[in-house]
Amino acid sequence: MIRIIVADDHRLVRRGITSLLKSSKEIEVVAEAENGNEAVELTEKLAPDLVVMDVSMPQLDGISATKRIQEMDLPTRVLMLSIHRSKSLVRMALSTGAQGYVLKNKLASDLIPAIHLVKHGDVFISDELGDILGSGC
Repeated sequence: MIRIIVADDHRLVRRGITSLLKSSKEIEVVAEAENGNEAVELTEKLAPDLVVMDVSMPQLDGISATKRIQEMDLPTRVLMLSIHRSKSLVRMALSTGAQGYVLKNKLASDLIPAIHLVKHGDVFISDELGDILGSGC
């Protein structure tokens, strides 16, 4: 079972992601966070396998929250979600410790496969971003 925290500042988006993840028998959503600070606190408390983290959130953005989670020395991995296709933002997310980057318009097709790859140590980047990064990911 892959234990996940879903972090997004929009409740409807969080609920949609949680509903999508419940369709997989190998995934359990253990908590939801509405901002980066809450994502960090819940990660420290629950030590999930993975945090599905929105890039843009109030109080503490997803990039900064990812950096704090990486500093905890937990085996928790982070998969970033965003509407943003900026090359510099994708690279910044990966350089602070995120192991993947999924575009929100690709959640239905990319999220569950991305979770499985990231959980097992691989990097996942939505196909639409492959050219941006100059990779075939």
